[in-house]
Amino acid sequence: MEKTIFELLKQGFSFQDIRDKLSLSSEDMAMFLDKLNKDIHKHYSHIKHYENGKRRYSFKDIPESGVITNTGSDYYKAVVIADTHIGSEDENPKYLDIVYNYCIQNDIHNIYHLGDVIDGVSGYQSKKKYAPQDQIENVINKYPNDKSILNFMLLGNHDLDVLGEIRNLHDTIIRNRKDMVCLGYGTNEFFIKNDSIILKHTILIDKTNNNYNSKLIFKGHSHQMKLYDDLSNHLIYAPSLSDLQFIDGTVPGFLLVEFEFFKGYINKCVITHYGIIDDRIINMNVNKINIKSHTKNEDINREEVLVKIKK
Repeated sequence: MEKTIFELLKQGFSFQDIRDKLSLSSEDMAMFLDKLNKDIHKHYSHIKHYENGKRRYSFKDIPESGVITNTGSDYYKAVVIADTHIGSEDENPKYLDIVYNYCIQNDIHNIYHLGDVIDGVSGYQSKKKYAPQDQIENVINKYPNDKSILNFMLLGNHDLDVLGEIRNLHDTIIRNRKDMVCLGYGTNEFFIKNDSIILKHTILIDKTNNNYNSKLIFKGHSHQMKLYDDLSNHLIYAPSLSDLQFIDGTVPGFLLVEFEFFKGYINKCVITHYGIIDDRIINMNVNKINIKSHTKNEDINREEVLVKIKK
């Protein structure tokens, strides 16, 4: 059976396709993947991640992190969330269910999490709902799971807190959730077609140079939707998907991000900010900024990129 699965992987079948083709249970497929991951360098270079939520093993070098979009399409969309703080009294698992249902209903297969997945050990001790070990268990066992949705998860300062605990979140995610792609701590350059975006969350050990090739930076940590524009980068802060709100008037929410491409490079990005109030998704206030295209090919006309926060 293992030989058959491996041959199908080499032929380009996705995990879901193989599971359906061979009538395997999710547990059987997970056991095989765990075994294969132990010999990762013997078999393949990377795992390819696709916008339709599928994963395939790659036998050629590809970027460390990225998503492969439909080559015939100049459009790609995803949802961005941040600061779920699982384990805090301010967590609200219902918000994750709402986001998942929104994705399923709107044919969205990729979710980016910008950090502070769990509450960790720092912050208000009186608000700790359960211990770090149990917080990690809840991510593995209670975080929503849909076979058509891939989560790209950057880890933040609260996630970093548990590195000294019995298990760390990064390694546990890799071993136990095949629908979650862990992007490391603090900063990640994420590749889409020929271009990239920057994903960030403030952590003390992050010494990454801020001179990025990408001009679009999506950041967690602030717990509110904000836009900043300067000469070199355009910074989009995501709202918190929890009840931990620091400023009066802010509400839990998420971002819908829609990219349009020209010759493989981003030339338009439309961002819709949604709030969650009384378990309903609400369109928030309108903000618009113009930014220069970060097309890297000088022969391509540089168009104005419109970033909208639509109502």
